[in-house]
Amino acid sequence: MVVDRRLSDVTETFLPSVLEGRLQDGRKELRFRELGFLEDLLPRMLGKARSLAEKEAPRKIRASLEEMRESLAVEVGRLRSLAEVNDRVDPEEVKGAEARMKQIERAIGKAVLRLDSLRLIWLGLEPPQP
Repeated sequence: MVVDRRLSDVTETFLPSVLEGRLQDGRKELRFRELGFLEDLLPRMLGKARSLAEKEAPRKIRASLEEMRESLAVEVGRLRSLAEVNDRVDPEEVKGAEARMKQIERAIGKAVLRLDSLRLIWLGLEPPQP
């Protein structure tokens, strides 16, 4: 999630693919060390980002489940088909693949939101408004 200093959601403006390779080390940026930023603005920005992420989490979980099902269903189907024509494919192998799929489904369903990393970006100029 990407939040600007006005607490606006700008995630779509600053996609990781757009930022990749364009950022510079900003550890010397003094604005990030100012007391007002650290004690006031940063906590509010983090709160807003968390709120946005909490709203987005169910959709991301559903999308992950769908992606997993599409991907692993192909593999399970391939094993089933192979087992029908090849007696060297152990039925337990098919059952094991199905069981792994169910385990992964349960694990994704139990996913919880957590702050994994934080990147502070100083833009210098405001991005053009659409």
